[in-house]
Amino acid sequence: MVLGIGGPLIVVRHWLEKFAIWFSYGTAVFITYVVVSSFPQIFSSGGDGSLPATLALDLVIAMPISWWPLISDYNRFSRSERGALFGTVSGYTFANSWFYALGALLVLAYPGEAVISSIVAITFGGLALTFLLVDETDNGFADIYSAAVSVQNMSPRCRQWKLIVAVTAVSVLLAGLVPGSWQSAYQSFLLYIGAFFVPLLGVVAVDFYVVRRGRYGLEEFYSSAKGLRVKQVASWFVGVAVYFILYVCTVWGSSIPSFVASAAALYVLERVT
Repeated sequence: MVLGIGGPLIVVRHWLEKFAIWFSYGTAVFITYVVVSSFPQIFSSGGDGSLPATLALDLVIAMPISWWPLISDYNRFSRSERGALFGTVSGYTFANSWFYALGALLVLAYPGEAVISSIVAITFGGLALTFLLVDETDNGFADIYSAAVSVQNMSPRCRQWKLIVAVTAVSVLLAGLVPGSWQSAYQSFLLYIGAFFVPLLGVVAVDFYVVRRGRYGLEEFYSSAKGLRVKQVASWFVGVAVYFILYVCTVWGSSIPSFVASAAALYVLERVT
């Protein structure tokens, strides 16, 4: 909450750049080295087939897709569009690839144990986990700050710091509802994120690159803007429905079909109406 009230410039320049990012890098390098050097046989290990590849892909997609709606809250402070694009794509691709691979290595090195227990089992693993938890404060900050910004976009007269306090309070209350078996709940949580955010990206992509071709007026984003964009919302709901139907009824995977469905729905609606 305190980081959220401070704002992204203070958090990035005085916390992330100077401290948190180095905690994260140092800890990740240490854990990677220990696992790779102590368990060289894991590179010849295979999966047990308990998770279908298509469902695994949905989970992998859900994690990065969960952050893309927040990007503009921070990229608006970038010095250039090119820098914002390159920094986001390169940084997120590198970090996601590394940490997903590291997570897979930990599961193979310590089968049957939770990932957190696996980290603690490493020499100095408890200290490494502490550093990671310290770095994770930026995730809570991003969620709280961006939620407050989203509400403020709909109600500009609301004071941002009050919204941040309210979002924090609601988040703490909801956290108390998380079941003890949070790892299985977290998988469902990621799938729900994918169900809503993947189709949303399909709508945004078609609207920006095909329908509007990047031509937006600043007035469209302020109080003078028109109300709900029915075609975009309807297309989004189509994609969400496709995601859940495929997840429940098939093993084909849901992310890519739902993206295509929402994108195609908006394209058709824009052409026929």
